[in-house]
Amino acid sequence: ISDLVVSDSQKIKINRILDEFKNRDKLQSYGLSHRRKILLEGAPGTGKTFTASVIASELNLPLFVVQ
Repeated sequence: ISDLVVSDSQKIKINRILDEFKNRDKLQSYGLSHRRKILLEGAPGTGKTFTASVIASELNLPLFVVQ
């Protein structure tokens, strides 16, 4: 996540997504579920795909890009 150049508020949101996934068992024990999808929006070239690849890498998940 240190590779991302984003505002502090965006980094907080991304870290929240990562924390939810990493603690999904704890959330499930309270009857809650982690986010299963996120929507990244913005103009071309603003880093949406790169952000998705960083998130996938942090969570050891595959990333599928469809164009």
